[in-house]
Amino acid sequence: MKHTEETKKKISDTLKSKGIKPNVLPSREQCIENLKKAWLIPIWNKGKKVPQLIGNQHAKGHKPNKTSFKRGQRPWNWKGGISSRLRKLRESVEYKVWRMDVFQRDWFTCQMPGCGYKGKEIEAHHIVRIKDNEDLIIDVKNGITLCKKCHLKIRNKEKDYEELFRSIVKTK
Repeated sequence: MKHTEETKKKISDTLKSKGIKPNVLPSREQCIENLKKAWLIPIWNKGKKVPQLIGNQHAKGHKPNKTSFKRGQRPWNWKGGISSRLRKLRESVEYKVWRMDVFQRDWFTCQMPGCGYKGKEIEAHHIVRIKDNEDLIIDVKNGITLCKKCHLKIRNKEKDYEELFRSIVKTK
C-alpha cells in the first residue's frame, strides 16, 4: 500500500513528536550504549525492590521459595563456577552488538533463498563455525540472519551451506 505525501508527513510528524527519527537506524555507538544501560538494570528485578534477608528470615511480605536455601552438595558436573571462554564471549556486549550489526545489514530478514521471513524469531548464524575459527566470532562478514526454522534446518550441515552464505553476504 502506498501512502500519500500528506499521510507520510503526518506519520513523520507523529514519530518526531515521540522522539523517533523515521527511517533512521541507530548508530553502532547508540546500540552499544543501549546494551550497556540494559546490562546495568537486572531483568529479573524490573524496577521493584528486591526483598532483603534479615538474619535468617526474609523481609515482611515475602515468602521464601525452595531455591532460597542451600540444599547440600553440588552436582557431579559442577566445575566451581567456571564459565567457558566461548560462553563469556557470547554473553559480552561486543557479541550482542555483532548480532545487531548482522540483523541491520540483512534488514531483520531471513537470508535463506526462498524464505524471506521477517519477524521477531530471527537468529544470527556464523557462516564459519566458531569451533573452527574463534577469531571470527565478532566479524560481521562471518554472520548471516536466519529464521529459527531455517536455522534448525541447516543444523549439523553448516559446511554444505558455507559457500552459499558467503556468496549472499558478498553481494551486500
